[in-house]
Amino acid sequence: MIRWHERADEKDNEKYLLMIAYLIGLSTGVHLMSVLAIVPVAMVVLFRKYLEDEEACKKTAVMFVIHAGILVLISLAMWGAQKSTTPPSPEEYQAYDTKFKK
Repeated sequence: MIRWHERADEKDNEKYLLMIAYLIGLSTGVHLMSVLAIVPVAMVVLFRKYLEDEEACKKTAVMFVIHAGILVLISLAMWGAQKSTTPPSPEEYQAYDTKFKK
C-alpha cells in the first residue's frame, strides 16, 4: 500500500491495487484475518485520491471519535453489568445454551 501511495499519480498505478486485491483474496483461503486489511487499503485510496476537502476530513475524524466513544461506553456498561468475577461452571454454560435450543 505504501508503494501505491508513493506512485499514485504516476501511470499504471492500478497494478499495485490489483496486486493487493489478489493477495487479500488469495490469503482469505488461509485465514479470514486478511479481510481486515481491506478497510485500511480503502481508507488510503479514499484519502489519497478522492478526498481533498480539509473540512470533510475534520468532520470524518470527529464522527470517528464520537463512534469510538459510544462503543467504549457500551462496552463499559456491558462489563459493569457482569454479576460474577468467577468463570461460569459447566452447569451454567448448559443452562445458558438451553435458552437457545428448542
